Formats: sequence, C-alpha cells, structure tokens
Amino acid sequence: MEYSDHANLIETALEALKSQQFRLKVQRRRMVRWRHQRKEKLATIRDEIQRLENVLEQLLYKAQTTLHQLSPESTSAALY
Repeated sequence: MEYSDHANLIETALEALKSQQFRLKVQRRRMVRWRHQRKEKLATIRDEIQRLENVLEQLLYKAQTTLHQLSPESTSAALY
C-alpha cells in the first residue's frame, strides 16, 4: 500500500471515530434528558397522590363530624 492509501484509511477511520463519538454524546444527552423528565413526572405523580390523600382525609373528617352531629334516629334512617 502506498502512503496515500494509508493516509486515506487513517482519515476514514478518524472520521468514523469522530462520528461515533458524536452519536454517543447525543445519545448520552438524550438519556440524561429522559431521566430528568422521568424524575419530574414521578415527582408530579407523588405530589398529586399527596394532594388527593389530603382531600380524602378532609372529606373523611367532614363525614365523621357530620355523622357525630346527627341523632341516632336520623343516622339509622339514613343507613337503612
């Protein structure tokens, strides 16, 4: 092989290596972005669960308070 053939081969290999490095860098950025979005989504879900649990607790407290304020006769009539 001549020198120019070796130089072309090395140049081609170098370009392939640069291209692969770029693809890996882009893939890593995508993965980091995906993980970040996933964490945000899970945090949003946890916040919504907490909010709904609080609403449920308030409704249960309100129902218990209302139930205690009723007379035994009206409670019995409401249940049956």
